[in-house]
Amino acid sequence: HPFSKPLAEAIYNTSVKEFTAGRGVQYYPFYVARVSCCPAILTENGFMSNSKDLETIKTDYHNEKLAVAITQGVVDYLKTIQIQIPDQNNNSQQ
Repeated sequence: HPFSKPLAEAIYNTSVKEFTAGRGVQYYPFYVARVSCCPAILTENGFMSNSKDLETIKTDYHNEKLAVAITQGVVDYLKTIQIQIPDQNNNSQQ
């Protein structure tokens, strides 16, 4: 899908701010991304074969930070395509 790369870049940019390591945005013709009718990405968030990565990715702290970074990347992407995002900090009902 043509919007997959901008989505991947937005998520990568917010993830790199939280985590210092990054290998950039890559394209591989995986079936799940190739045949999707909407933007689709896969993220690589550590390597289970690396003992240091494994210990990190097993922690709630790391996973919560990662979830926030990915969410912010999606929000940033949606703003670039001018999708209106409700303000989550505004608790008032209109």
